[in-house]
Amino acid sequence: MTSFISCYNVNNQTVCIDDFAKNVINITRREYRTLTVCEYDKLLEELRQQNAKELKVTIIEKHRFDIRTYYRIYRVSLGNYRYKYFVEVFDGSSATYEYVFCRLKKLCKKVMEEREQGNKMLY
Repeated sequence: MTSFISCYNVNNQTVCIDDFAKNVINITRREYRTLTVCEYDKLLEELRQQNAKELKVTIIEKHRFDIRTYYRIYRVSLGNYRYKYFVEVFDGSSATYEYVFCRLKKLCKKVMEEREQGNKMLY
């Protein structure tokens, strides 16, 4: 599970794209969906044509829990020390992604800890 997420400011919305799983994550609307290859290519072309401003994305934490559940907490820099956070949850058993949106890093960690209560953290 190696993915690269890039985020853009488009039409007053913060939109992130996972290039591995072909997911589009709209942080402003707090929604996500999986794209087909054609939809993915079309979205990238639209972003290029609109000269969308790419935002800095940082993985601030990543953990793996028994049984094959991976968490990554991302921070998206909006400028002027403003950030948006979200958690990428990958279930290795079913190969599905889920995204949870948080206002603060500690709230993202709390979501992860509540979901994995009683499970062993491997890293």
